[in-house]
Amino acid sequence: MNAFEAKVSAVFSRLKTGGSPENWIPVFEQGVAVANLRPLATGGYTEADIALLTQWRIENQHWFPTQFNVTHEGTKVWLDRQVIGKPDRILFMIQDMEGVAVGHVGLCSFNYVELTCEMDNVIRGRNDVLPNGMVLAYKTLAEWAMNELGAQEIFARLFADNRHSVLLQLAAGFRRHRKIPMRKVEKDGAVHWVEMEAGSGEEPERYFLVAARSRRTL
Repeated sequence: MNAFEAKVSAVFSRLKTGGSPENWIPVFEQGVAVANLRPLATGGYTEADIALLTQWRIENQHWFPTQFNVTHEGTKVWLDRQVIGKPDRILFMIQDMEGVAVGHVGLCSFNYVELTCEMDNVIRGRNDVLPNGMVLAYKTLAEWAMNELGAQEIFARLFADNRHSVLLQLAAGFRRHRKIPMRKVEKDGAVHWVEMEAGSGEEPERYFLVAARSRRTL
């Protein structure tokens, strides 16, 4: 375990235990706190959080590479096992200063050798509060991952036809890195968008856009 992995493991373990407000990450706009990133932690999330995660996932299915029947109980199991239970993954609820949740954003896929990670599960659930909140939260988390955790580069994967997310990436300082041709696979009632093999001769049905931000752009 190198220093980067040890740091990520220690910080995530602390943030994912209890949900204390002292573990929240403040989001500033022109020096004024306008929101917080609240880590979804063991003993620190509510049934209301699960309900919002479920609702927002259903409403945004088209922008996820895997699309399936989303349920409240399934979301709770996913959060416990695939996010909180993973040492290299974390999810934050974005909430304004009155505690109103407006979306979520996370980190995953850490490469401890190359000192990189990926933005994860970025959704704006409400558009009627916190103008510019997603850009501010996105930039805050990216800069926190570099300054606090020591990541040297952060990647983001999104569908190229997701115009709002593409604009969000650019506004948050990410730059287009490459495009990945994708094809749709339907299996067992779910839709999976998978990367096409080079030289397959198939026509891509959609593209994944990979964006990147490095410490040089801080």
